[in-house]
Amino acid sequence: MMLRYLAVAAVSAWSVVGVAAEVPLLTPDDVFTLALEHDPVYAAAVAEQAAGSQAYRIRRASVRPSLSANAGVARVDRRIESEFFTGGSGGAFEENYDEYNYGVSLTQPLFRWDLLSQLDIGRVEVVAAEVALKRTRQELMGRLARAYVEVLGANDGLQTAQSRREAVQRQLDQVRDQVDVGAVAITGLREAEAEFDLSEAEVIDAQLRVDDAVDQLARIIGTAAFELAPVQSVEPLQEATSRPLADWLIAAQERNTNVVAARLRAEVARLDIRTNESSRLPQLDLTASYGRNDTSESMIGQDAEEGRIGLNLTVPIFTGGANVARLDAARATYLQRSEELRAARELAESEVRTAWRTVRASKRRIAARERAMRSTRTALRAVRDGYEVGTRTLSDVLAAEQSALRAIQEFNAARHDYVVAVVDLKLAAGTVTDADIPKIDAVFTGNETGNVK
Repeated sequence: MMLRYLAVAAVSAWSVVGVAAEVPLLTPDDVFTLALEHDPVYAAAVAEQAAGSQAYRIRRASVRPSLSANAGVARVDRRIESEFFTGGSGGAFEENYDEYNYGVSLTQPLFRWDLLSQLDIGRVEVVAAEVALKRTRQELMGRLARAYVEVLGANDGLQTAQSRREAVQRQLDQVRDQVDVGAVAITGLREAEAEFDLSEAEVIDAQLRVDDAVDQLARIIGTAAFELAPVQSVEPLQEATSRPLADWLIAAQERNTNVVAARLRAEVARLDIRTNESSRLPQLDLTASYGRNDTSESMIGQDAEEGRIGLNLTVPIFTGGANVARLDAARATYLQRSEELRAARELAESEVRTAWRTVRASKRRIAARERAMRSTRTALRAVRDGYEVGTRTLSDVLAAEQSALRAIQEFNAARHDYVVAVVDLKLAAGTVTDADIPKIDAVFTGNETGNVK
């Protein structure tokens, strides 16, 4: 595994100095590991989860003691017009002195039901952050599956287009020879040349699709220097077609990450109602403080120390209707989140049904395309035999070759679609995990690797 990644780096380095190097052959296991290290969408989700994981600690701080210290020093210039200080002269008394003060204060909530409710919300928010990261990781697998098979499909299309161009080139060469001996009119040559020009344009379009597909995958894995392992057999994913639809639907209601996230949002809304209801309850805090204020340099100054400890009780009586409004808003939000949860469940069920039908249809399509591939091969052999004995023309052979190539391309496309459909089904049900990577890898390598940790 590591050798492959070193090979990727080596390819980049050698390409800078213009030295040819062999690009590495990557499997789904390899590209998934590269994507975990490079994909910016996943990296952002990891950072978001790290921030969300602190929600409980932040809210827990509100129920813990808070201790603060303060200190200050000031230069005081004072001028007092007073009969007392001037001995009845009616003048002003002036003095300059330094003032010092410092202290500490402690507050410990004793009964704060709203803070306890906020603490429960923090616990739910931590779980929600983990679910969001899980969803992003699952979606990364889906994006990689599509990007991977799109590269393979684009390469198949390019090979088919190139083969067609070569076949049309052979036909064009034959027509030119026939024109030279007068066996074919010049209009036949022009038609052959036009057909070759069309095939050349198809190759250009196919190459563009390959470049676009490679760039799309490269944005996820961080390199465009690679070759991808082709499909060997879809049998490792047979489980997807063997499980009944009911099992997938049950799994979706419990494990679909969108459903889980909606359920957590509804729970947060419910706890927020409790938080706002507690705003009507009394609040009791323990407070303690110690301070010193030194103004002894002043004529009337002092050096005072003070320590306090006590209980602070707050009883809400009237807040202008704000607490009632916040409670009504929290209840409306909970209703909204409940409806969003219902919508998420229905959407998950719909996605599972669609994906399950697609998987089964893709499986049947593979079988049909495989039969078509065999039939076109048989037909091609028959046409070639006819060409050898003079009963078929070169055009017939070229047409049969194109049919055989298209059948191979469509067979591979059907298998690619099946892999994506299986991943989509597992994503809709919420059951796709890293443990599926070896099975997907086996589709392209013939054996389970299991390199992803």
